[in-house]
Amino acid sequence: YSPGIDLACVACPLGQHQPAAGQMSCLTCPAGAQVSSNRTACLPCPVGSANELPGGNCTICPPGFIAPAPSSTTCLGCPAGNQPSPLRSACVS
Repeated sequence: YSPGIDLACVACPLGQHQPAAGQMSCLTCPAGAQVSSNRTACLPCPVGSANELPGGNCTICPPGFIAPAPSSTTCLGCPAGNQPSPLRSACVS
């Protein structure tokens, strides 16, 4: 993006992206997603991870928690007697 009409393009700030060339602003990724490494797109959080904050990063769910679907905004606790699967996508007994 370009921060001014006659200024050179620069990378968007961390947590923001801009898919189109020549724009004067960047976009913030929603909760449940994070910015791609080249800052041109939002990528959904993979199964087993979540991101609660717009512009934040996806993080792997902590022990005892899962995120069963992509784009999760929170991790869910497993019921007593169950534990997360290796990918933290489901609770298993």
